Amino acid sequence: MTTKRTKLIFRGVCCAVAMAFVQGQSQAQTIVLANNQAAGQQLSRSELKKTVALTEVLQDLQTEYNVSFLYEKKNLEGKYIQTSKIAYSDKLESALGKLLLPAELTYEKINSKTYAIVSSDNTANLTVENTTNKSETEKLNYFNILFVDFNKNTRPDVINYRAKTAPAWQITGKVVSDTGEGMPGVTVLLKGTSTGATTSPEGTYSISVPETPGTLVFSFIGYTTQEKSFTGPGAVNVTLAEDATALEEVVVTGYTTEKKRDIIGSVSVVKPTELLQTPAANLQSQLQGRASGVTVSGSGQPGAGAKVRIRGFASFGNNDPLYVIDGVPTESPASLNPQDIESLQVLKDATSASIYGSRAANGVIIVTTKRGKAGTSNISLDSYAGVQVIPESTMPKMLNTQQYGEYVFTAARNGGTPYGVPDDKGVIRGQRIFGNGVNPVVPDYLVISPNFSGGLWLAIR
Repeated sequence: MTTKRTKLIFRGVCCAVAMAFVQGQSQAQTIVLANNQAAGQQLSRSELKKTVALTEVLQDLQTEYNVSFLYEKKNLEGKYIQTSKIAYSDKLESALGKLLLPAELTYEKINSKTYAIVSSDNTANLTVENTTNKSETEKLNYFNILFVDFNKNTRPDVINYRAKTAPAWQITGKVVSDTGEGMPGVTVLLKGTSTGATTSPEGTYSISVPETPGTLVFSFIGYTTQEKSFTGPGAVNVTLAEDATALEEVVVTGYTTEKKRDIIGSVSVVKPTELLQTPAANLQSQLQGRASGVTVSGSGQPGAGAKVRIRGFASFGNNDPLYVIDGVPTESPASLNPQDIESLQVLKDATSASIYGSRAANGVIIVTTKRGKAGTSNISLDSYAGVQVIPESTMPKMLNTQQYGEYVFTAARNGGTPYGVPDDKGVIRGQRIFGNGVNPVVPDYLVISPNFSGGLWLAIR
C-alpha cells in the first residue's frame, strides 16, 4: 500500500514539473504588448496574472539582443504585456514595431546597439529625408531623450543629452608623406585644447570641433610638425616632411661622435637650454624629467647633491652613473657650472660598456663644455631670488590667544555644544579650557609667546 502511494505521489510531482516546464518555455518563447489604457478596458484578474510591465519586456530584449534603449519614463508607465505572439527569433526591429504599435509608441535607431523609444506624437512630422543623414548626436538632440539603465533595480539617474551636447563641426582629411603614402598614427590636435584624433592605417582622420575657426596641429615622430587653420566644416589635407635636422644631429657616444641616424644604442640628448630652465645649482637636479629612463631624487641633507639613477638599480653596490666631462671620467659633476655645458648625452644601454667597461654598468652621462671662440665675447648673468622672512607690512594679522579662544568658543556654541551647562555627571563642558559663562576666559596656565615669524602662539606654563 505504501509503495503504490509513493508511486502515485511521484507521478503527480513529475506531471506538475512537466506542465510548469512547458508553460514556462511557452511564455519564454514569445512576447507582445497590450496597453490596457489605450484599449480603454479593464483587465480581469486572470488576464492580469498573464501581464508584465513593458519595461521588463524591454529588459529581456536588451539581454537577448545585446542592445540598449533610451526612453522617457512617462511614455512607458501603465503599459503591460498581455499575450505572447512575437518570438525572440524575430528581428529586433520587427519585434519592437509589433510591441510598440498598440501603445502608440515607436522607435528610432540611434546606432547598431542603441534604440530610442518615443511617443508617436514626437515623430508625427518626422520623414525619412530629415533623419537619414543625421548623426547619433543629432538624433539624440531631436528627441531630447533621457537615458535609463535597465540593469539597476532602483530608478537611476537620468542624463539630458540635449544639455550636454554642443554644436560641432566635422573636420575630415588625409595625412600623407612626401612620397604620397598615407601615414597612420599621426596625432591631430585642436590647438589650445585636448581635443584630438589619430589617423587610420590609410592616413585618414575625422575630428569634431566647436563651431568656431581654429587651427589643427599635425605631429609625428621624425617629421616636422605642421599647423593648418580652418574656418568651417570640410576637408583639411596635410603632407608631412621628414625632420632632417634631428637625424643629422651629431651625438657624442664615447671616444667619437656619430650622427643620430647612425646610432644603434639607446641615447638621450639633453639641450643646455632645457637644463637652465630649472633653477638649480648642480647638474644632477637639472636632469630631473629631461631624459627618459633617468630618475633624480634628493637625499634631503643640506648641501648634498641629488642621486641620479639610469634605468633603475643595476647592482647591489654603488648605482651612480659614470660621468665623462670632456673625455675625462669622473665620479660627480657637483663642481661643474651648468652655464659651461655645451652638450649632454645619456648612454643608457649595454653599448656604453664596450667603451668604458664595468664602470658603465649604471649608464654614462657625457658632458662637453663650451670652448672659447676668437673674436667674440659673451657675458651672461643669472639671478635667483626667494623669500625667507615675510615683512611685517605683508604679514597676515594673527589672532591672539583671547581672540582665538573666543573664535573656538563661538564655533562650538553655534555647532550645538552646550558650553556652561553641566552634564549628567555634573561636569561643566568647556570650563577647563575657556572657563564658564557667556564670555570665554583664557586659563592662567596658557601664556602668549612670540614665535620666529613675529606672530603669537599658545604655550603651557
